[in-house]
Order: sequence, then structure tokens, then C-alpha cells
Amino acid sequence: MKQPTQEQMFYAADKRNAELNLQFLEFVKEGLTRQELQKCIDRRPGLWGRWSNWLNVLPDKEENAQ
Repeated sequence: MKQPTQEQMFYAADKRNAELNLQFLEFVKEGLTRQELQKCIDRRPGLWGRWSNWLNVLPDKEENAQ
């Protein structure tokens, strides 16, 4: 079996990052709160930390309940 080239690996990783970003935006559309994101970051910072700048944008749990 032929190994993928470095370019192929780069584009595969880029595609996976794009898919993760789209999934995150789905969570935002479904009402992800600041507290929920913070819990995810605390649990798995390597995965969720990339979206830490959203902590200032997302609503608080109380605001979302209205």
C-alpha cells in the first residue's frame, strides 16, 4: 500500500479541521452556552481550546434559558 504524500496528509488534516469547525458551529446554532464550552475546554483542552475565543461571544446559561 502506497503511503500518502505530505501534501495529501496536509489537505486531509485541513479537511478534518474544517469539519470540526462546522460541527462546532452547529453546537453554537443549537444553543451552546459559555458554561458548556468552558466545561468542554476543561475536560479536553487540546480539542476544545481552539474555540476559547468564543467564551466572550456565547450566552450565559441563564440568558439561554429565556
